[in-house]
Amino acid sequence: MASCIFSLSYGNSKANGTKPVYYVEWGIQSFGFETDLRNHTQGQAFCLSVFDHWAIVPGDSLDKAILLRASST
Repeated sequence: MASCIFSLSYGNSKANGTKPVYYVEWGIQSFGFETDLRNHTQGQAFCLSVFDHWAIVPGDSLDKAILLRASST
């Protein structure tokens, strides 16, 4: 079942021994993954997301044409 869910658009998967646990340590598209996982397993599976890295966004961060929303603190 899990390999079917991963193959939708998230990449490859590999079972961890004989246990029904899938350990994914490469980057996968996380938006919508948890919803797909819960829908396909009828709520019996869950995922754990861990932050991987920061990346520099291309462009000028001081560009006055970019409008920023006020933070809601």
